[in-house]
Parts: sequence; C-alpha cells; structure tokens
Amino acid sequence: MALGDRSTEALDGEPLTDLVLKWAVERPDAPAYTFVDYGSHRDGRKTTLTWAETHARASSTAARLRRSAAPSG
Repeated sequence: MALGDRSTEALDGEPLTDLVLKWAVERPDAPAYTFVDYGSHRDGRKTTLTWAETHARASSTAARLRRSAAPSG
C-alpha cells in the first residue's frame, strides 16, 4: 500500500507511526515517498526514501526531540 492509496488499511485508526513501522518491517526496500528539492537544483533533485529509511529517520528525529525537549532539573 502506498501512502496515497485510499485503502481502508490506513483508515482503521492505527497511528501513522505504527503504520510506518509495519511497512518498514513488511516492505523495507519499497519506496515510501519521493521528495523533490528545488532549492538545491533548478530542475529539482529527487530523493526517494524506502520505508526502512523513513522509519530510521523518524526514529532518529524522535530521539533528538526527546533529548532536547526533556524537562531539565
């Protein structure tokens, strides 16, 4: 299932984070999305991430947020 699919699988109440993990496990090498960066190249530079890469980046970002947003004291 691609993120843009209108399947009921994505509408059954599962949090997006759980679905990304599920797809990272079930389809680690399948493309998750393609980002086109027009800031680095006039015609746009395409970067495609797999579900495994998307999950790894999201996990890393979440860990950084937990560290920086943790209460001090």
